[in-house]
Amino acid sequence: MSNVCKILIADADRAMVLQLATLFRQRGWDVLSAGDAVLAQSIARKEFPNAIVLGNQLPGGGATALLERIRASVHTVVTPVIVIANARASKRKTFIAAGANEYFEKPIDPITVCDAIQKHLSPEMPTMPVTTTLDKTVTSPDRMATLAATDTLDSAPSKLLDSITRIATRLVGVPTALLSIVDKDRQFFKSQVGLPEPWASTRQTPLTHSFCQWAVSDKEELIVEDATKEHGLISNLAIRDLGIVSYAGIPVFSRNGVVLGSFWAIDFTPRVWKEADLANLRNLARMSEGGLILDKMLNTNAHDGFRRYASASVILNAAQILLRGGISLGAYESGALLEIIEQMAQALMDSQTSAASA
Repeated sequence: MSNVCKILIADADRAMVLQLATLFRQRGWDVLSAGDAVLAQSIARKEFPNAIVLGNQLPGGGATALLERIRASVHTVVTPVIVIANARASKRKTFIAAGANEYFEKPIDPITVCDAIQKHLSPEMPTMPVTTTLDKTVTSPDRMATLAATDTLDSAPSKLLDSITRIATRLVGVPTALLSIVDKDRQFFKSQVGLPEPWASTRQTPLTHSFCQWAVSDKEELIVEDATKEHGLISNLAIRDLGIVSYAGIPVFSRNGVVLGSFWAIDFTPRVWKEADLANLRNLARMSEGGLILDKMLNTNAHDGFRRYASASVILNAAQILLRGGISLGAYESGALLEIIEQMAQALMDSQTSAASA
């Protein structure tokens, strides 16, 4: 792997980009560039630049929103961000609050910008910024209201969801799989298999021990091969107290598209996650979403249409795993998935019979 630093310049001012890029290359840095926020975010996710220079007038969503997205991702939360703004549109406090490390107003001295980047390219581990958008995203009023409406927090275990997490450990070959619901200050394990004590009994941890909060914040899958080498996670107490080293988390959504938590598999040693394993985890996450709906309906008079939707979702995703795995699936995995399909099909038939009799 190359040790050359990669600097992403996200700015619509092409003259400024060219000027900075020339100087950066003279310092031996690789240069990546993007003229809009969408492309810049995509490059940041794929290339993991060592630093980002961000112009304040950026098409495609704006620079402030892009900075918040950068700080919401565990992969870029500690990446130094230097903002360059037009003096007449000064928003220093806004950008610093959103997580900028440095702020300069035009006209700039390119050498000063280079020196600011160099200062943050320390060989030591970067530190977590004082301000990130993690807490704001996790505790947003809309998300908290949706979470409360699910009645999932502190609810009893679910036989269906426990079957799904158990299947995950066998399909993916991991010691532990969980369905976590992320609250404002903790994560609650609606289902878990293989978690050590006391966490298995308490069915929760504080967010100091949570990787899942990042899947909620970023609204994206979080795939980690070795958390001890991930600057955004290395201080997370889940590594020390739960022994988590490798992690694959798939966001779990409510019906209105709010991220409730994640369905995740973990291992206690470094691991390269295979695409087939991730595909299975995605299907299992969708099955879990259906399972959460069905679990809520056990104690409510929710519309029967929700039951049919949830049952059909579970069946569809279980069938996709069976079709993908074919004869390579073990007897346990195949049997458990077929049993779930049979149960959900029966639930659909009962629902239809009930509707016809009404």
